[in-house]
Amino acid sequence: MSARPPALLSSGDTTSSVVPPEVTLTICDREPIRIPGQIQPYGLLLVLADKTLEILQVSKNVRSFLGLEPAELLGQPLSRIAEEQQCQSIRQTIQALQTSNQPSGRSAPISLDSVILSGTARQTDVVEAPVSSWRGLLHVSADSIILELVPDATAASAKQPENIFTKLHQKVSQFQLADGLTALTNQIVQAVAELTGFDRVMVYQFATDYSGTVIAEVMAPSLEASSFFGLRYPATDIPAQARDLYLKNWSRTIPDVGYEPVGIVPDLHPLTHSPLDLGAAELRSVSPMHLEYLQNMGVRASMSISLIVENRLWGLIACHHSQPRSVSLDIRNACEFLGQIASLELFRQQIRTEKRYLAEVRSIQQQIRQTLMRSHPTYAIDSVLKQHQQALLALVHATGAAIVFDEHLTLIGDTPAAESVHALATWLVQKRQDVYCTHSLVQEFTLPESEQNRACGLLSISIFLSQSSYHVLWFRPELVQLVEWAGNPSKSTTVGEDGSLYLSPRQSFERWKESIHNQSLPWQSNEVVAAHELHSTLLLAALEFSQASLKRVASEANTANRAKSQFLAKMSHELRTPLNAILGFTQLLHYHETLSFEQRDRLNIINRSGEHLLSLINDVLETSRIEAGQLRLNESCFDLHQFIESIREMLTLRASNKNLLLKVNQTPRVPQYVWGDEIKLRQVIINLVGNAIKFTNNGEVRIRVSCLSGMGKAPIAKLTEEQEEVLTEEVLTNEIEGVSITEKVSNTACIQFEVSDTGCGIKSENFDAIFEPFKQTKAGRRAYEGTGLGLSISRQNARLMGGDIEVHSQLGEGSTFVCHVQLGLRTANDLTAPKQPLRRVVALAAGQRDYRILVVEDVAENRQLLISLLTTICFEVCTANDGKEAVDLWRQWHPDCILMDLYMPRMDGYAATQQIRAEQAAIELTFPPAIIALSASVIDHFRSDLVSFGFDDYVSKPFQINVILEKIAEHTGALYEYADDNSSDIDTDTSPKMVLPIEPEQIAALRSQLLAQPEAWQVDFHHAVLGAREHKIEQLIEQLSAKNVADSLRTCLGQLRFDLLQQLIEPLSG
Repeated sequence: MSARPPALLSSGDTTSSVVPPEVTLTICDREPIRIPGQIQPYGLLLVLADKTLEILQVSKNVRSFLGLEPAELLGQPLSRIAEEQQCQSIRQTIQALQTSNQPSGRSAPISLDSVILSGTARQTDVVEAPVSSWRGLLHVSADSIILELVPDATAASAKQPENIFTKLHQKVSQFQLADGLTALTNQIVQAVAELTGFDRVMVYQFATDYSGTVIAEVMAPSLEASSFFGLRYPATDIPAQARDLYLKNWSRTIPDVGYEPVGIVPDLHPLTHSPLDLGAAELRSVSPMHLEYLQNMGVRASMSISLIVENRLWGLIACHHSQPRSVSLDIRNACEFLGQIASLELFRQQIRTEKRYLAEVRSIQQQIRQTLMRSHPTYAIDSVLKQHQQALLALVHATGAAIVFDEHLTLIGDTPAAESVHALATWLVQKRQDVYCTHSLVQEFTLPESEQNRACGLLSISIFLSQSSYHVLWFRPELVQLVEWAGNPSKSTTVGEDGSLYLSPRQSFERWKESIHNQSLPWQSNEVVAAHELHSTLLLAALEFSQASLKRVASEANTANRAKSQFLAKMSHELRTPLNAILGFTQLLHYHETLSFEQRDRLNIINRSGEHLLSLINDVLETSRIEAGQLRLNESCFDLHQFIESIREMLTLRASNKNLLLKVNQTPRVPQYVWGDEIKLRQVIINLVGNAIKFTNNGEVRIRVSCLSGMGKAPIAKLTEEQEEVLTEEVLTNEIEGVSITEKVSNTACIQFEVSDTGCGIKSENFDAIFEPFKQTKAGRRAYEGTGLGLSISRQNARLMGGDIEVHSQLGEGSTFVCHVQLGLRTANDLTAPKQPLRRVVALAAGQRDYRILVVEDVAENRQLLISLLTTICFEVCTANDGKEAVDLWRQWHPDCILMDLYMPRMDGYAATQQIRAEQAAIELTFPPAIIALSASVIDHFRSDLVSFGFDDYVSKPFQINVILEKIAEHTGALYEYADDNSSDIDTDTSPKMVLPIEPEQIAALRSQLLAQPEAWQVDFHHAVLGAREHKIEQLIEQLSAKNVADSLRTCLGQLRFDLLQQLIEPLSG
């Protein structure tokens, strides 16, 4: 909405003229004031060639000063009018300016011997006046070198101060003592008037729109009736290109407004063929329009000095005189110096004002911030701000404020109606600006007329969140202003004799009064900064409160599932601690050779039951880790072709037991050697295929493996056999070793597994539910056991590997699960050797020193377990109940290794380890102890942080005896004797040893041995093999008393021959 046109009040003519579009004030901005092609006549100008100093251009008035015609100097070296010594000095000055890093400062004064120039004139009778002294000014730009020469004889007509330095020191001291802007600007005009003797000296300050106001003035008594103080001048009085020159040149002098301009010969630069840029020249001729402007004001001489604050033209010191007046170089330099000091003082005044205001702002913000910090997350921000209503208004000097948080509205002070404020908030959401301000809202937003005067000014801060937005709005009322212009600011055209309109400077400077409506007091920059800072403060609070709100909503939506997960995660953690003692002691008892078969059998039952419980707990914890975002990949290089074949071999017999046909199709594009998490991928595929076999009673299960893409994440696509054949045919021509050119460039491949069955199918409404934790279809609950975690964990694992799982199914027609993952491409050289099975440790090897182990554990059962284990192996053992005891024992006993529980009373394992590491560093211990962390926690993400606390390694509870013993050996260098190992030393050869798999005739004998094992062991072994859970299989093998059977099973496991293990367990499934 546009503002109402301003009402004009004037003592003069109020008739307005219609200015045609082609006659606009923007023409002033385009006036070529840098290239007037003329100079003022009080000096002469030469344009020189680089290096040779050949005179390329010269001002036409050279004859008046030197008695030479321009043609006599053009093409001549500068030595024609100056001695070689002086020319050499000019060359050095030019070179220094050319290498200057300050483009805006490539001008320099030069000193000239007056005898040199004055003595060169051949026709002394044409020289208008003898020159007693000269001053020169060199300007160097990219395409020209300008030398200005000004006789300094004009200094005699100026009032010379007895001691300029003393006066300057005096004035600068007064500037520094000035209290406030008014006092400072009054000091400035007084000082310049005393130095220059001008009739009138003013300080002219620019507004943000570059109109200007006279804020300080000193004048001769005869001019007091025509004061310019308080008058505002439109921005067009000093157009943009003029302001740019004021920013680059500190001063500008016009000794005689009525001068006749002097041309330059030739008109164009001989080398560039362009008009000469005189932007930096002191003698540059003034725009005719500006000269007419000054004459209309009754000014015959002027000087301007720039006031520059933070690289912005803050204002001008404008000097006027009613008669022509020259200013000596010393006085002009002194005035420039005062202008620079005044600029610094203006900046200091601005900083002081801002500091005072910001101190008030900080105090107000601190009050609000402290209240926010003390508030409960559910405590609304608007409630906090309402406690500080007056402070909120004082923050930006507003008369009203509104706080809009979603649909909640709080009004403070003088504001528009609630409906209008809500509409404003909606409008601000569309603008999407964090901070917005205007002092004339009516020009941009329509308010009811009755409310416009309350909200002419608007300053707002907005916080945009994903589902909501928060706003704080400040209002200022209309401030009707009566502005006094120096003449009609809109009347800038004159009617010519032919009736046409043309731009001309104003001829009348009578006070012209303008009444301005629909505007508030403008918002100051420091007030806007204060709004920005409050925005930052509230943004943090809003994010915290919003997060709390989102968590609360999510918690309410998933109460049952989350409560179940949290409860199970907590309980599983608590169960792992006693399981550590149960499983540990059963393993220790196996060391006793005197146990009867019945006792070993019962121990095996205890151990298997504990392991089964641990397996269930781990599944639950896996789900908890997924929800906590703590799942990580354990990547390595593996043979994908062998992986696919092992899946086929492992599950073929299981399918045939149900009279199902298991088909595996693999396209030629599938790479052989890949990089990824083989264990997680195996879990995913076995779960999908296992489910397909489980829910299919007739028909077949098909696994189709293909390579969809070599670049990034590919969408899931279910291809027909015909499409797959076409795709394969297209890429075969570009294949290298089974990997496409695209894949070799991207170094990744998107591998897709399709598992299809002819089973019972799934209802479409259950597609999402089957991937949720603990959810099963009705058929699954009725006919099959399980926790309902398999598909949920599989999908999360697939997503962790850069892919996903989707299902396509029709009830009664079967299902297809489509899984794709991102795998890196590798070669056979990247394969790692298979992990060797751990051997049972019997004792420390002979011929070694004694090793001391400090056990730090607050649970007595776990402490006793470690004592029994370690003393059996012949370690020296000492125990501590908490971290404080551990530190004291370390100081006295100096153990080689410390087994440190993490969570203990008094002092936990973290603090104890940090203290030990700090003390060992202070005494520069040669052999510091190895510290191995022990904890039953598997959900926490602390493992990666343990090194920063000083730990060397980590073992999870419940631990396997061999695992903890190998960790001790790794960090201390201890050597062991192993069961059935006649050597006193261990085998140090770590190269992979390929062992032939078991012969076919051995399978029957091994099956009978396994059938002799307890039923619980058989069930656990059966599930472990089907799930390809290597660690679990190794634990079960450890329980076997028959060494030949255990060794055969370890051989199969070491070579990942799950197909042979599958054949061995088939009779167990019955």
